[in-house]
Amino acid sequence: MQLTDFLSASDWSITSLIALSPLIGMVLALIWPSKDDRTVKWGVFAWSLVPLGLTLYLWFSGGFDYAARSTDGTQMLIQHVDRLNWIEFLNAQYFVGLDGINFPLVLLTVILTPVTILAAFRVEERARVYMALLLLLESAMLGYFVSLNFLLFFLFWEFSLVPMFFIINNWGGEDRRYAAFKFFVYTMAGSVGMLLIFEFLYLATGTFDLAVLARLGQGLPVDPSLVAPKLGSLVYQPGMNLQELVYGAVQGTGLTSLLGGSSGTYAAIIFWCIFVAFAVKLAVWPLHTWLPDAYSQAPTSGSMIVSGVMSKMGAYGMLRLLLPLFPQQMQHFAAVLAVLALASILFGAYAGLAQTHLKRLIGYASINHMGYVMLGIAAAASVGTLSNGVDVRASAINGVQVQLIAHGFSTAALFFLGGMLFERTGTYQLDQFGGLRKVMPVFAGVMGMAMFANLGLPGLAGFVGEFFIFRGAWGTQPLITAIAVLGLIVTALVLIRMYQKIFYGPTTARWSNLPDMRVGSWEFNVTVPLLVLLLVFGVYPKPLMDLANTASTVLAQVFQ
Repeated sequence: MQLTDFLSASDWSITSLIALSPLIGMVLALIWPSKDDRTVKWGVFAWSLVPLGLTLYLWFSGGFDYAARSTDGTQMLIQHVDRLNWIEFLNAQYFVGLDGINFPLVLLTVILTPVTILAAFRVEERARVYMALLLLLESAMLGYFVSLNFLLFFLFWEFSLVPMFFIINNWGGEDRRYAAFKFFVYTMAGSVGMLLIFEFLYLATGTFDLAVLARLGQGLPVDPSLVAPKLGSLVYQPGMNLQELVYGAVQGTGLTSLLGGSSGTYAAIIFWCIFVAFAVKLAVWPLHTWLPDAYSQAPTSGSMIVSGVMSKMGAYGMLRLLLPLFPQQMQHFAAVLAVLALASILFGAYAGLAQTHLKRLIGYASINHMGYVMLGIAAAASVGTLSNGVDVRASAINGVQVQLIAHGFSTAALFFLGGMLFERTGTYQLDQFGGLRKVMPVFAGVMGMAMFANLGLPGLAGFVGEFFIFRGAWGTQPLITAIAVLGLIVTALVLIRMYQKIFYGPTTARWSNLPDMRVGSWEFNVTVPLLVLLLVFGVYPKPLMDLANTASTVLAQVFQ
């Protein structure tokens, strides 16, 4: 099968413009001659609307066909592809494109970044550097989502750590240096295994091309000129799968004669090395411990972007790499992954009950919500004998995509409102609040909506994501799903208890004159777009579901 059968080239490099245009804004922010930081802030905000405008243009103009498939119907058609030779001796290319797996997360990133930049207008110390780092981070995250060559994918994956490290380390709270160091070390250490494994996969297949590797993972035919193993004597024949090529490469090293083991054993080792890297970023229990520190110590806008987008990079990696490249291993270990998801759900919920620090509480609630994402991914791959198995599995993946976006918006809103509360009071300690509903009724109403969106109230987007995840998970992991329902109840208790401690009870005398949020004020304008989107996608999720549905169905068909 030729590359043109599952790739559609870009006419004017719009994918690259979306991903790389923030870098131009970053440079302009640093060299702009004006000494007025406010001018730079507005300039950065205006520039952040460029990738947003390009993405919305693609979506609403019909330039992105969310239902398009490859000529044989086994893959999504990757659209608006830019493909250039990069490192020829490694057969590495600059290869970016859009499909139903990454477009929803590109949309999340380009919407949340301008909101985050607007939230950062209160930063005064080295403001232009801070704004430049936010644009650099946006470009790294977008580059990661659209990259379809592993070397490029990994470059953006790692580079996203750099601006976030400096944001936490230089503008964070009292323990910012410890939190930044822990965040960087955890995510970097988790990535080492993935890099080494993909270097071996290159030796086994001769390619870093994720689209080609996905076809090999499913045993689909590939043009033999695209596959050239570097280890062993195995020559690719159409119909061979990735596991066979890996085993041939392992045999070429002599390890099989020394250690023994089947092809499945070595494929499983590779699978787990890659899974750990993504699980760290997704904060799957027990690899979650960096998250509460990073979320609580980051500045307000930093907490918004790391919780809203960066944590989603792990889930995207599982959808992009693990499901299509290692379907046998995903199905074999699906029950283990479901147990890890359940542990994240329950641990995040019960740990949240014990928190007295507002930002740490939201952080543990995020671990709980990412547990649902992990459950949806595990459910999609689980063994099942359902007559409507494709629909059930696709439902779980659709739910994952919606949950990622809904959680990104609602958690970003909660962190921003928590930051505004800190600006007024100088504390995040819940036991120091009380009765603020009487003092700040508008603020209380806005934060109440963000809280209900986060816990999955019907009519808001969080409910849609959780509903579809549970619909899929009931079909393939009924026992785990039944227990996971407990997490929904406890999480609701955590968030309602948080809201009660802040806004109900007797009013503390020292907070009696706190200013309320004014309609049309800066903080109102930061929060309301997120809440409007949560309401719109909660009442009418079809546009969002359409973006991912065909891709979800194609991924689900892998496991039938």
